[in-house]
Amino acid sequence: MKLRVETNKIIKNIFFLFIISVSIVNISVYKSIPLSELGKQENCVDYIYQLDYSKVTNASSSQFVTSYSIDDLGEKKEVIVKPYYLNLFKDDLRCLGKVVEISQDSKEILVGASQFQFQLYKVISYIINFLILFKIKKLNLVNLVFLNLVTSLNINLLFNYDFLFTTDYKYFSRYIEILDSLVISFVLIGITKKRFQSSQNTLNIKVSNNLISIIFGIYVLRIIQIYISRFQYEAVVEEWLINYNYGFIRRGLIGTGLVKFIEQLNVNVYYLFIFLIFFFNFLFFQIFKKKLKSNNLSFIDFLLLLSPLFINYNLFWKSTITFPKELLGFIFFVYYLTYQSKIRADARYLICFIFLLNVGIYSHEINLWFLMSILLIILTEKGTRDYRLITISLLSVITFISIYLFNISKYAITAKNLCDNFYSQILDISTCYKSSILSTGLAENIEYASINIFQSNNYKYYLMTYIFYFFIGLFPLIINNWLSENKYFLIITFLFFIPLFYTTLDWGRWLHIYFSIIYFYFLYSGSQNNTTTSKIFNLNKYTEVAILLIYSTYWSVPQCCVTEYTFRNLTYVSKYSFTLFISLLIIFVHALSPRFKQFNKISN
Repeated sequence: MKLRVETNKIIKNIFFLFIISVSIVNISVYKSIPLSELGKQENCVDYIYQLDYSKVTNASSSQFVTSYSIDDLGEKKEVIVKPYYLNLFKDDLRCLGKVVEISQDSKEILVGASQFQFQLYKVISYIINFLILFKIKKLNLVNLVFLNLVTSLNINLLFNYDFLFTTDYKYFSRYIEILDSLVISFVLIGITKKRFQSSQNTLNIKVSNNLISIIFGIYVLRIIQIYISRFQYEAVVEEWLINYNYGFIRRGLIGTGLVKFIEQLNVNVYYLFIFLIFFFNFLFFQIFKKKLKSNNLSFIDFLLLLSPLFINYNLFWKSTITFPKELLGFIFFVYYLTYQSKIRADARYLICFIFLLNVGIYSHEINLWFLMSILLIILTEKGTRDYRLITISLLSVITFISIYLFNISKYAITAKNLCDNFYSQILDISTCYKSSILSTGLAENIEYASINIFQSNNYKYYLMTYIFYFFIGLFPLIINNWLSENKYFLIITFLFFIPLFYTTLDWGRWLHIYFSIIYFYFLYSGSQNNTTTSKIFNLNKYTEVAILLIYSTYWSVPQCCVTEYTFRNLTYVSKYSFTLFISLLIIFVHALSPRFKQFNKISN
């Protein structure tokens, strides 16, 4: 009987959602107005979304170029679409999202835009949706999320110029305009739940193989999506195909094997790298999943795992690095953390670790920093002393440095041969940027960093930007109290990275690697108190999910090259993000309410 009641309830909910979706979904779905008709009509009549336009975006060397064309009686004409920012006191507010003006030659179209007006419409719509569902007694998470998502999509299509036409993907993300509908939904449902501090009502998820497979699939598909856009195609290919065919050069080990593979089997380079992206990420996930499955994951664990400074770093356009070689460092670092006891006891695991280590450091010198952290763990943690591993690892490093120094005088010639005889043949267009990087020495790198950071007008923006991201990265560790217990490990590890900040521009990349080491160590240390946040703050699983959505998506870290424009776009939040601000205010008030009550009791 109970099962029948639950089934009927589910059917009623599905029917309700279907009725709602039919009534409001894609209210402007038909894009049918040709360009010739547009010029004959008055201004502020047609929504820009109704035009039969097409968009082509090409990416190259971390930049985007977008062109638009509109159908004009069967003929495609290129146009420029620009925003016309509406004045709340002077302009007709009905022009929002509509064609305000079209030039005489029909090559330029102005579209009414106002973030204030648009964001206000959106947050009011979310509140109305909540009240309607509450009034008709249909308020639950599924209904509210669905209704808000559909509402957000349609409001964005109708009124949001940026959603349709902005292609500055590094500093504006279309999904953010939809994501706030999820955030506000989880927050509003969260505050209707009474059992805020119950341990049973907080995030505590057991990860299965199927869930890891789904996460891995989404993760790899996102990286492949960025790769096939050719956003960083040349840089990825040049980096991974550095090889020893013209003499020893740093970063050349794995590229030497790949070049042999390409030459012997006549493999298409473009498709080979799709396979490599899948293979190396699969290898990493296969090792890491043992830890993910070993314990239930808490709110703090998810904050770390979803941080834009951790493994998600490469999923953002702003990072401008799709398939970095530090992935090899991730692999041997996680391998050590996963199998450290077996590495000490079983020679087979030790040999495998040494193999992965040498592949990593001979393929990119940055992977030495992972080894330094491993040695720090071995020397400071009880029960992890393994002098055999220390000796063999140091011998590997000494051998690498000796070979590097012995061949250092030949690097300029070797790098030039790579450019002239290899990159120019394997790539249609190659700037030989990696060759220029390989041919420069330490003194030149220091001078280049000094000119472009410390002596430039961008110095203050570099400092403020990355200090901001540094503290954002520390946020999960601070609220968990883990930071105070492990401060010496954090400080010493950070000291390892100081030379990198002094000699190169890639401060965002070094922060990513630093926090990845710290986060991995946190997850494997077993000393974290995952219940701390639920005891201190008044959160439940719904508000925790809302915080996760905000923390994992509303910011990302640029690899390098910070300017004033970058600093002004630290996050994907604008001053008109009313939905986000309301959500944060609600979370803040409810999270601290027990402390206020406790304080009042003490005062009385």
